[in-house]
Amino acid sequence: MIRQLIAVIIFCAGFTGGYAQIVSKDLTAGNYKISLEWNDSVFYSGNIVVQEEGNSTNSFTASGFHSGYNWDSLADLNNDGINEYIIELETGETRSDYNMYLIFDFTKSIQPLYKVHNAEIITGVDKTPVIVSNMRLGPPAMEAKYSYVLKYDKGKLHTLTNPDESKVLKELVPFEEDYSDLISSYAGKADPCGENSDVKNYYAAYIVQQKIVNNEDAGWKFFDKNYTCSNKNDMKAEIKKIADDNYSKITNPGSFNFNQ
Repeated sequence: MIRQLIAVIIFCAGFTGGYAQIVSKDLTAGNYKISLEWNDSVFYSGNIVVQEEGNSTNSFTASGFHSGYNWDSLADLNNDGINEYIIELETGETRSDYNMYLIFDFTKSIQPLYKVHNAEIITGVDKTPVIVSNMRLGPPAMEAKYSYVLKYDKGKLHTLTNPDESKVLKELVPFEEDYSDLISSYAGKADPCGENSDVKNYYAAYIVQQKIVNNEDAGWKFFDKNYTCSNKNDMKAEIKKIADDNYSKITNPGSFNFNQ
């Protein structure tokens, strides 16, 4: 049973009439007490303390990495009969970074093992629950997005790369028309061939998404068909670097380690 207690302490910020709230929240998962605290007027002011009940020497502390609490839950992420523990925290102020999952496995460590930004948990589709992370490239308003799937197995969190092994991953195959429409909309507002054009982010996002579902060739066919500016070769090299860098990061298990 997870018990929750929330306490709010309000203090006056100078004589300007402004107020800020230092918010604290206590959670309990099994034999562990998790205490959160943050300033609701300051992004990334949040701290965490994890303590094992009855063992004051076994504790973990981290500071300055979240902006508030959303929810927490027990979930058996690998169907081994032992629940992992997930806390969803608030993070930044933009659509590019809106939440963070902390994943605990108390059979291995008192501290969170992994953190995943822009995350949602999907159950009842694949054999085991999976986590989908939704990422953006370029300015948030561009809607240049891609998504990938994470699975917790044998104590490790890793990115799924074979659509035949995941129905959720199969659903992430991108529709060419969606990206074509975004590119057309961009061209109606700005010069896609201009020196400061951000249109490359749409192509990069589409190619990353195709790489994620193991079909990168389709991404480059889309680029070759739709990009008609005179700097095509240079832009292709730039987009390749963006796509490769993003794919390398999300397929590196170390990218999700919680380390403070």
